[in-house]
Amino acid sequence: MADLIVNPDTGEIVGKLESNDRIVRGKSDEFLHNTMVWENGSFIKVFRDNYMKAANALSSTTAVAVASMLSNYIAYRSNLLCKREERYPLNNLDIQDITGLSNKTVVKVMDELVQKKVFARANVGHSYQYYANPYIYVCGTRINKTLQAMFKNYPHRFTDEQV
Repeated sequence: MADLIVNPDTGEIVGKLESNDRIVRGKSDEFLHNTMVWENGSFIKVFRDNYMKAANALSSTTAVAVASMLSNYIAYRSNLLCKREERYPLNNLDIQDITGLSNKTVVKVMDELVQKKVFARANVGHSYQYYANPYIYVCGTRINKTLQAMFKNYPHRFTDEQV
């Protein structure tokens, strides 16, 4: 039997709830009318505690700045660092262009960011692909198993109760 919608003043049945209908309470409705949907670009979630632990573990402000700059290039769900418009993975030359740093400095900083598990580096053919640590940054609502495996030794992983 379906749930019925009843007018509280008259007792008249005015409709029925279907399986995927939701009830919105007055305060929820008021909240929704007083907020806006953010349609001005993409965003990522940053887990502040883990971000601060990572930032404090890095040896230089340059490494912190590079990690912060590269967070703008995290792809939805995969956490792959890539060019937004083209969806091509970022390489060291791209990172040089983004940061304005020399190749030597980019290599040194990316090595540290990988060692400190801010990013993971995967060999693909003759190049690298970088993935953001989903326990620091996440773009989307889910973390796939491959990404979890890349960071399985990260000391500040979440438990199921924390998510």
